[in-house]
Amino acid sequence: MNGSSLPEQMLDAYLGLCTCLWNRRITSTMSFNEALVCYFIHKAQDSGQSQVTATWLCEQTQIAKSQMNRILNGLEKLGILRRSRSGADKRQVFLSLNPEKQGLFEQEHRSNVKLVQRLQAKFGIQRSEALTQLLGDFVEMLQSTDLLEEKPCGEEG
Repeated sequence: MNGSSLPEQMLDAYLGLCTCLWNRRITSTMSFNEALVCYFIHKAQDSGQSQVTATWLCEQTQIAKSQMNRILNGLEKLGILRRSRSGADKRQVFLSLNPEKQGLFEQEHRSNVKLVQRLQAKFGIQRSEALTQLLGDFVEMLQSTDLLEEKPCGEEG
């Protein structure tokens, strides 16, 4: 790749992926962040986790609490999201998808699954499996280390 170093090539590939995902609309009826939040709530509900909180969503998505509140308020206004207070601690609020409006998210999700299926068809099964493993390893590595908290060369903490 034009003589640049491997770290430069990795950064170029990473930024290209981010730019493509953020600048091309892969959702049509809700924002990317709304779809992302719904995905995490949906995934948690499917796995039997009934106590989804805004704090947990912030941890999963790396979205700031103030921005998360704006997203949740918008989803609640659309009727897609329900909030319920904990019986044990009234300060704690649990979030769930409204079964009556969950179809809006599921439509977006099906559309995204079809997009990934088209990408897989072009990329091939073996390469898709390898990419999935590499991306999973990459995310796990970033989540389990303080790589993102290191100061750039020459900066002191």
